[in-house]
Amino acid sequence: MLREAARGLVPDRVLARRKVSFFRGVVDAWLSTQMQGAVSEYLLGPTPRYADFLDRRVVERLVRDHVSGADRRHRHLLNAVLMLEVWLSAYLPRATDISAGGERLAVAARAR
Repeated sequence: MLREAARGLVPDRVLARRKVSFFRGVVDAWLSTQMQGAVSEYLLGPTPRYADFLDRRVVERLVRDHVSGADRRHRHLLNAVLMLEVWLSAYLPRATDISAGGERLAVAARAR
């Protein structure tokens, strides 16, 4: 729908191109430069929030293998786990904090 709305305003050669993810093409280089810093702090910290959903030992192995260069095939998976961790760190505390208006979510979480 957006392509059709842009027709006549944007050259057809641009509209005919496949959609390309903004970050996907550079994720390997970015992860390689950040893995020993901020990425590791999020993924290997003492209490990562993703550990409620994913096996922390598997994530730790994937990070170790990536850093050592033994196996870098899982860079997109590591990026997805990183994005999950950042999202959970930012939004989960607010969603479960009763004083911040998350009373219904906190009650629903306790009911499970």
